[in-house]
Amino acid sequence: MLEIRGKYNTAIVYTDQIEPTAVGQLTVLCSQPFIEGCTLRIMPDVHAGAGCVVGTTLTIKDKIVPNLVGVDISCFTGDTRIPLVGEFATPTLYELEKRTSPFWVYTVNNDGIIVTSQAICKKTKINAQLVKVTIDNGEEIRCTPDHRFMLRNGEYCEAQNLSKNQSLMPFTLFYDKDNYVRVYQPNLSKTQQFHRTIAEYCLNLNITGLDVHHKDNIKINNFPHNLETITKQEHSFKHIMESERADFFKTTEFKKKKWKTIRDRGYYFDPKYIKLKQETEAQQEIYKKEKAIEKGKAEAITAKETETANRNKIIAITNAEREKAVAVTNANREKEVAALKRDAAALYKEEQELRGKGDAAYKKAVIEADGALQQKIDAYIKVQSVWADAFAKRTGNIVPNIMVGGNGTGNTPNSNAMEDYLKLLGIKAAKDLDVDLKIQR
Repeated sequence: MLEIRGKYNTAIVYTDQIEPTAVGQLTVLCSQPFIEGCTLRIMPDVHAGAGCVVGTTLTIKDKIVPNLVGVDISCFTGDTRIPLVGEFATPTLYELEKRTSPFWVYTVNNDGIIVTSQAICKKTKINAQLVKVTIDNGEEIRCTPDHRFMLRNGEYCEAQNLSKNQSLMPFTLFYDKDNYVRVYQPNLSKTQQFHRTIAEYCLNLNITGLDVHHKDNIKINNFPHNLETITKQEHSFKHIMESERADFFKTTEFKKKKWKTIRDRGYYFDPKYIKLKQETEAQQEIYKKEKAIEKGKAEAITAKETETANRNKIIAITNAEREKAVAVTNANREKEVAALKRDAAALYKEEQELRGKGDAAYKKAVIEADGALQQKIDAYIKVQSVWADAFAKRTGNIVPNIMVGGNGTGNTPNSNAMEDYLKLLGIKAAKDLDVDLKIQR
């Protein structure tokens, strides 16, 4: 049984075998507002339909939902025979429609394994259009055109789209020499006793080294609830005690035959048997010890692997934390460096501003300390202008030629006495005005 949940409701499905398409349709249905508050139950023969899954039952009173009516997308004709689990006969769909309780059919699970599931049979259409499908053994199947057949690769194809030489999923059933039902499993490429298949794939039991026992001792009754796993020894004992000969094993005649066989074959009291028994028991002890050692080694290996994995995990976590710490430290350092650079830039800007202000103040102080430099310069220029005007108006020699020294030849060197004299007067004026005429380097 499965539960498929949606936004407004949950569908209870009375089987574990359901195709993905049907699951999707039920999920959509359970997510519709109109379904809120309804009781939604899905029958074991569930499969995808046209508007909703086939096998849907629900309680809905005050609403009309047309797409939930007539959702079956395909049908067989009523004379089609269906092999059932637990029955020798293959009843027709007409006969199955009359049954009031679900029956067990053969089906294919999601892994492609032929298993069993419960189903019911209902008439869904009358006077519907039909097609005839003829398979390679000459048998014919009549069905609606939209009936889907499973192909050998697990995909589905509608009957109307089938073509010659397409391979359908095979289904082969027979009884073996022990009267157990055997089914060919296409995906496993082998036959299996069907009761063991049911125990493994429907009941999810571990059947390795065990027998699968029919509780009612009817070999054909492969209903899941009729199967259980037991040891081979228990299985043999059950069949002996539950058989028609069980009473015979308690009779004096059987006991006499039993003791005669024991004496003839040397069991129990014969030295050969005792020796064989001891050797067998010794071998069993050795086997148990070897198994115990193997188990211990396996557990030790597992413990070591677990310890190594935990240690590697711790190392990985430690390395990750260390790397994280280093990254955080580097980020903080870079942040601090950036802050320091920002502060340094601000200080440099302030320094430049102060330096500019200082230079301006210095120049101002120099001018102020120089005793009215501009006025002195203006006076100097005025003095020079006066001398230049006076010189321009002169007549004759203003001063005599002055000769200082000679060139050793007795000749007087060329000299502009007036120019030299004006320079001397300029120097005197500058000195008087307290002006420094030297070029500052």
